[in-house]
Amino acid sequence: MTQATQRTGSPSGSTREINIRREMWGIVILGLSVLLAGALLSLMAGDGKLMGPFGQLLALGLYAVFGMGSWLVIAALFSISWGIFSQRFSIRDARLWLGYSGATITGTIILFLLFPSYRLQGLSSGGKTGEYLGTLGISFFSRVGSFLIFSIIMVLFLVLATQASPITVARTLIGGIKKTGLILAAVSVWIYKNISSLFTWGPEGYTEESSEQLPVTSEEKTVEVTITKKANETASPSEYIDSISALKEPAKIKARRKSTPKIADTENDINNIEKTVPVSIENDKIEKKSVTSEVSRDPEPEILEGIITDDPVVADAGGIRIHAIVKSDPVPESSQSPRLAVTDYGEFILPDIEMLHYEPPVNEQEDRQAMIALAERLVSSMVDYKIKGRVEEIHPGPVVTMYEFVPEAGIRVSKIESLDKDLALSLAATRVRIVAPIPGKSAVGIEVPNEIRQTVYLKELITSDLFTKSKSYLTMVLGKDIKGRPVVCDLAKAPHLLVAGSTGSGKSVGINTMIMSILYRATPKEVKFILIDPKMVELSIYNDIPHLLLPVVTDPGKASLALQWAVREMERRYALLAELHVRNLADYNTRIESIRDRGIDEIPEHLPSIVIVIDEFADLMMVAAKDVEIAVARIAQKARAVGIHLIVATQRPSTDVITGLIKSNFPTRIAFMVSSRIDSKVVLDKHGAETLLGNGDMLYADRGLAPARVHGSYVSTAEIMSVVEHLRSQGTPSYDLSIVTDDDADIEDVTDEPLDSKWDLAVDIISRDRIASISYLQRKLKIGYNRAARIIERMEIEGIVSRPNHQNQREVLVSIPPD
Repeated sequence: MTQATQRTGSPSGSTREINIRREMWGIVILGLSVLLAGALLSLMAGDGKLMGPFGQLLALGLYAVFGMGSWLVIAALFSISWGIFSQRFSIRDARLWLGYSGATITGTIILFLLFPSYRLQGLSSGGKTGEYLGTLGISFFSRVGSFLIFSIIMVLFLVLATQASPITVARTLIGGIKKTGLILAAVSVWIYKNISSLFTWGPEGYTEESSEQLPVTSEEKTVEVTITKKANETASPSEYIDSISALKEPAKIKARRKSTPKIADTENDINNIEKTVPVSIENDKIEKKSVTSEVSRDPEPEILEGIITDDPVVADAGGIRIHAIVKSDPVPESSQSPRLAVTDYGEFILPDIEMLHYEPPVNEQEDRQAMIALAERLVSSMVDYKIKGRVEEIHPGPVVTMYEFVPEAGIRVSKIESLDKDLALSLAATRVRIVAPIPGKSAVGIEVPNEIRQTVYLKELITSDLFTKSKSYLTMVLGKDIKGRPVVCDLAKAPHLLVAGSTGSGKSVGINTMIMSILYRATPKEVKFILIDPKMVELSIYNDIPHLLLPVVTDPGKASLALQWAVREMERRYALLAELHVRNLADYNTRIESIRDRGIDEIPEHLPSIVIVIDEFADLMMVAAKDVEIAVARIAQKARAVGIHLIVATQRPSTDVITGLIKSNFPTRIAFMVSSRIDSKVVLDKHGAETLLGNGDMLYADRGLAPARVHGSYVSTAEIMSVVEHLRSQGTPSYDLSIVTDDDADIEDVTDEPLDSKWDLAVDIISRDRIASISYLQRKLKIGYNRAARIIERMEIEGIVSRPNHQNQREVLVSIPPD
């Protein structure tokens, strides 16, 4: 009896275990289908976060692959789970999975063939799978043929999955497929437009076309808006526009315009304004009047004096809000040629401002509608990359316009920062630079080039108050920032400047602008120049001006000597400062003037500031890298207090040219357009210079601060020649050629040593073969390297061969051996 019971009970227990396992699989598949349905519904209605990040990722992937066919996947999973619960299907049945998978894929193709123009979030009705396979089928069988073929294939897959009659499946499928597609499309659009407002995780700022509008009649001619702020409180125009939604009474907003942009979604967002003041609009000019309100309980509320435009808030269904278009203050212009307030030295007269050329911009008014349209395109492009936000402010400039984009909370800055090339493609711009984030703001700056680029002239900047009121003789104009404001650099505070940029980036013009700025401020007594130009064409125009210590140096070998002289001069000046117990050059010269006033016989010499300009640093590093690097590093480290300053420029900003030792001593740097992100990082320690526009567009990093974009000023060769001729007429320069003379008296005097036993033979070989090389002489005489080098050095002292040039080659100076 017991054995019989066990025999009969064993199958019963096994069957129960199998049923439980089957039902567990059914629950898993049903739960997965519910998860996908909720995530997909959330994605269509909002941002897809209803099921969390994992559900959002699943919905994004599913919709991208299958499009509206994603609902077929969910329906297939529901059908499979229902079949498992009703014991019609087995989880291990391969025909079941193959049939439903094939039916789903062919279903996406049919959806694409039926609704080819349907788009939702940029994807077709069949997703990537249906679009690709459907397009492939159309290329072979046309649209009608593809529809018939894939319909037959779908019927076969459904027969395989359900084991139903093919006739029944075909009749049901053909009769309901088009109706199903239309229903799915209509439901999706309805969900996207209506359900999103019910979810708190939906897109912010979403508005319906049918939302209630504020009544505006064509007869109304004024705009009545109340804007107040508390005393001693600062805020941007955008904050005052946003404050409308916090007031408590209905506002009267009347505008003389054809259509009124939405300011709020409902009337409840702007209510309870206690007082309103009309602001008249005429010919795009708004007359600003005093505004008061009882909402602020302070006794004397401060009135907003900001920027008011015809459209204080522009919003659309995508949530774009442009609070204000901020325009920079214009540069003041004087009615007559301004004279710089710099004390002349003797009879020396500084150049006249009229020697410079200036043409006012043809059209200074920015195209507001074009900027608003571009802002809308920018926000739309951001949405394509799953980044939602709004453009809050626009800053038009002479070359680029910056759009302040405020992303929604939770969006990573690095995700926005990597979209520069993608946004350039979307906005049809040459290059786009992204400042993420803007220092001091919770916004990202997106700089887009203007269609019409304005020229920044040197004359315009030299007449600005920022330059004329500066007390330093070493103040240099650089250009204008992105808001159109002048930018200057005081080299005395910098105290050295590193400039880098590729060919055609405007680097040489920028160097000329800096030199011209100093020539307009300082006399030869106050500033002296050492100009090093290995290219021989950039700075030679300044030859023979009285500010030069020596003619423009074009030989890299002499340039190395000039830098070594600067090191010795630095040490000499420090000794002079120590004698007078002063700490810097300005105090030293002031002490000298006081000594002269007391009538003391022995008066120390007046020391001018010395500016050393190197136009191509890479050439010097190729000739004498070690000597040049050490000299530049020593000057950069110590020479500030004694008034010696460096401006080092190169068009090859690689690590072997701008070494770590040099870069660490140049806190002030300028990067013009470079060819790669690596070059930008070498100069500025960050990316960005590779996205510049060239022709003077630069990033200016002042003593470790974040780089600021500056549009360099332009000065022509004719303007430079005019100023140079004026300076030459003031007097001739007093050159000190000993600066580049190799008076190395400390080298070992080998003339007293006896001649090498092979000296005559060596001189004969060198004069006959015309090759003055240590290795060549070593091979010919079969001697050691040190002995051959000693013979060549003796030949150099005797005047038989020259010093090595920048290619480390010597020239034979004699034709026959001397007696």
